[in-house]
Amino acid sequence: MLFVVGYAGISQAEESRWAEDARTLLDNAKSRRTLDNIKLVAKQIASLTRYSKPDDLEAQSLRKELVEGLISIPGHAQFFADEIERTRLEVDHSVMFSDRRNDYDSMRSEYLTVFLPNLPSPETIQVLGHYLYDDRDPRPISSPKQDWASPPPNMTHASTSLAQIGLREPPVGSEVDCLTKPESLAKQRAWFEDVKTGKRTFSFKGQTVEYRFKPDGTWDTIPISNPPDDGIKLPKPIPKPAPEKSLEQPIQPAASDAARQWLPWLWIPALAIAAAGWWRFRRRGTSL
Repeated sequence: MLFVVGYAGISQAEESRWAEDARTLLDNAKSRRTLDNIKLVAKQIASLTRYSKPDDLEAQSLRKELVEGLISIPGHAQFFADEIERTRLEVDHSVMFSDRRNDYDSMRSEYLTVFLPNLPSPETIQVLGHYLYDDRDPRPISSPKQDWASPPPNMTHASTSLAQIGLREPPVGSEVDCLTKPESLAKQRAWFEDVKTGKRTFSFKGQTVEYRFKPDGTWDTIPISNPPDDGIKLPKPIPKPAPEKSLEQPIQPAASDAARQWLPWLWIPALAIAAAGWWRFRRRGTSL
């Protein structure tokens, strides 16, 4: 199931149901750490990243929730690296064009450039740093008239993703002209060597900690005393409009007010009775 938000015709109820499905996938990945379960969550994140609107509060909040949940799972990045290496052994690299080779190239491109740039974590940096040196899988141009691009080696994929993962003080910018410069890869490799050996700390935008690798490949997580406010800003909820008021009805008087309104009219029958009594008294007096 691919979570896609923002398409015309999708109701709010459908979006809510898909959001709950995505959370269920995350729960499954946490309880049973497998490549398939982790990949399903990564697809949700990639879909939200690509298709949701920046001002969609629900979509952006869900994306943040899924990213934080997935990078809390040990192996969230290494699973992808292990699958790339496992699949590579099954490919006959002496054959330039085969379905198996095409599937492998598509898979490594998806893992390295679609999934991993959305997972800002030390484990992801380790994986991308490793592949900065991987030049094993390029396909040579078959002829000068070739009208399609040959799949690049993994070091190109890793270089692109490292520039897009959201590092504070990245070694190179994420603009295309920066990535295509010959010295960009060399700068990234030099940066990773300092990171890998613990000479340099690194952090991600929006996070309040920085990381330092230790010789055994683990890392220390160090709180930043005054972290910059440079994370993705979630849009504010749109206030719901107040319900429309109905046409004003005349104010009904209170019971005491109504009684006071009727008091003058109560004197009329009383006066009539008094007058009738006085008139009868006069007639009796006259007859006597």
